Amino acid sequence: MLELISKGIISKTSFDNDIIELEPNSIATAYIELLETDDFLKSDIFKLITMGLPKVKFSGANGLKSRSGLMEYVYDI
Repeated sequence: MLELISKGIISKTSFDNDIIELEPNSIATAYIELLETDDFLKSDIFKLITMGLPKVKFSGANGLKSRSGLMEYVYDI
């Protein structure tokens, strides 16, 4: 985070108040245009990924890693 603050990408003032906020002038115009026009970002699957996935329990016996058979689950035990 300190690296992003030093490069002017993250607001130091906001960070000091426990908020992570981008500096508006640090985002390239081409990237902003892409965000505004990209159809995937407006899709239901994008909403599912960005809003639903963070709510999923990953660890533990009933977590996603266990249920999906990921080897990484072995290290959670």
